[in-house]
Amino acid sequence: MDVDGDRENPYEYVSISGEVASEATEGAFEHGDRMAKKYRYPFHREGDVRVLLRTPSQRVQHVR
Repeated sequence: MDVDGDRENPYEYVSISGEVASEATEGAFEHGDRMAKKYRYPFHREGDVRVLLRTPSQRVQHVR
């Protein structure tokens, strides 16, 4: 899903809710690092534990 939001509006957000369908630790660090590069967040630190949760969306809300 792509959401092209208004960066000037601090009140705009997207809410996605659903139930966790699967949980895995395998591949979680690699996935997190890919997202960190894409969205410019810090990479993982030593001692971090990551879990990859796959959640099919049941409700999506975009508030402007």
